[in-house]
Amino acid sequence: MSATLFIIVIDDILKQLELSGNITRLKQCSAYADDILITARTKETLMDTFEKLKNISSQFGLMLNKNKTKYMNCTRKEIQLDRLNVENMQIDEVRLFICQMQL
Repeated sequence: MSATLFIIVIDDILKQLELSGNITRLKQCSAYADDILITARTKETLMDTFEKLKNISSQFGLMLNKNKTKYMNCTRKEIQLDRLNVENMQIDEVRLFICQMQL
């Protein structure tokens, strides 16, 4: 029962994020279980979407896990951002994504 309620809440949170936008502020979100992926074209859009996600989630009593929250910069340009700071929450960069599946 709790998993079903969680899915309903996450669905509502993602709907409230207003995931449309013009080509320069394009953003998308994907969710699986308790993981959410935000894809954005600009740093500003990413930070704005993350801030909204954090605020809307807190209205439902959900908190973001600071230890699991990371960002990855995917571009052909060599850009060094190091850390993002959103509402006093420092987010570290990862350079390599490794998928670990448990069977």
